[in-house]
Amino acid sequence: MTFCLSCENYYFLTSTNNCRSQCPLSYFGDSVTLTCMVCSSNCLNCSSYNSCTACQIKSYLSGNTCSPCDVSCAICTSNSSCTSCAPGYGNKIQDGTCISSCNSGYYFNSASSSCLLCNSSCLTCSQYSVCTSCYPNFFLNSNNSSCLTCPAGQYLQPNLICSNSCPDRYYADSRFSYCHSCPYDCLICDSTGKCITCSPGDNR
Repeated sequence: MTFCLSCENYYFLTSTNNCRSQCPLSYFGDSVTLTCMVCSSNCLNCSSYNSCTACQIKSYLSGNTCSPCDVSCAICTSNSSCTSCAPGYGNKIQDGTCISSCNSGYYFNSASSSCLLCNSSCLTCSQYSVCTSCYPNFFLNSNNSSCLTCPAGQYLQPNLICSNSCPDRYYADSRFSYCHSCPYDCLICDSTGKCITCSPGDNR
């Protein structure tokens, strides 16, 4: 086996004493010494020691420098922005962080393996505008899975219309701007749900 001590022009001496026209990964060709010199830490390719052009796995390029990703990232675009998760750190990405399940107000998008924001009125959702639960003072519309609320002084009626008062058999809940059902066979009830007037035919 032949071992080179130096190389002709346009070839570079590797650490294994071979002459190559291109240096292996993590090395660059020094045009003065015609040797392959190691790149700086975390560089996959570089044009000089301190000038990275591509990074090793779990590192990201910032300017000409490769810096390590957060330990939870398999791939990242910055220290705090994962695009793929390391084993044991969950398989969902929310705001650049790897987690095991999406927080309230987010839903999982399988195409991007990320947690995306729900509509602002949704507490939880299965898609952006498909609410599965609502924040306080909002109520789920089962017709189209949206969350509804009414302006101050109005109440959400059973037909999902806002009004200044509630119909018979309902009472106004000022805390939630919502018309609640009175007890069974009650025509009129007070703001606590206590029956005041019974339905016709009920003598209670």
